[in-house]
Amino acid sequence: MRQGGWSSGLFDIGGDISNAVVSCFFPWITIAQNRAALQEREPSAADLCCSCLSNPFADVYSNRQQIRAMYDIPEDVHGDCISVICCLWCMASQHHREIETRQKNPRNRNSESSPLVS
Repeated sequence: MRQGGWSSGLFDIGGDISNAVVSCFFPWITIAQNRAALQEREPSAADLCCSCLSNPFADVYSNRQQIRAMYDIPEDVHGDCISVICCLWCMASQHHREIETRQKNPRNRNSESSPLVS
């Protein structure tokens, strides 16, 4: 793992197959879970309804920008736009892994003290 980046790559689904499958076939579930986790609360039925009725590309992109800001991950606006268009479910799954990894180890809140993948 390298300093100042993501704890897993966009296509590193092997460590969490169940989330990858859910993200692939039911992305709105993962999007709702991620949004609630970023707000440090449990997801509700309302989160799922809102996720189903909103633009998933905008939601995942917005979550990504929030994760980048929260964990001091360097910006990559163009890469993020291309990634969300080409593989929305991979990105949602990566967000799920990132949030879980960072929440398990609160020291990872800022990447300055944690070696992570870029």
